Amino acid sequence: MLIAQKQLQEKDSQLKIGQEQLNHMYEQACGQLDSAKKQHTVDFAKINDCERDLFSARAEIDSLTNNAKLSRDEALELVTRERSTLLVRTKTLVDESENTKHQYEQAVPVQS
Repeated sequence: MLIAQKQLQEKDSQLKIGQEQLNHMYEQACGQLDSAKKQHTVDFAKINDCERDLFSARAEIDSLTNNAKLSRDEALELVTRERSTLLVRTKTLVDESENTKHQYEQAVPVQS
């Protein structure tokens, strides 16, 4: 019976050591899990910041693209307006030249 009692004590001692190791491993795992949760929260916040920055950059690109298009349209409108003005001036000069030529021909008799 003494042997059985000694074996029982050894098994009990091993069980306690195993339980302590298990508790220690559990506490370690809980600590790692808490750390991972905190890191997840930090990473999630960084992702949100990046998405917000991306959205802002896309909005700025769209705005600049619209401004560039508007600038091209404005430039085309200006060039078209200037062209029309030049065409009108050219016609006026041609008309004045023809009138001057006609007046000259009437003022100076044609000599044959």
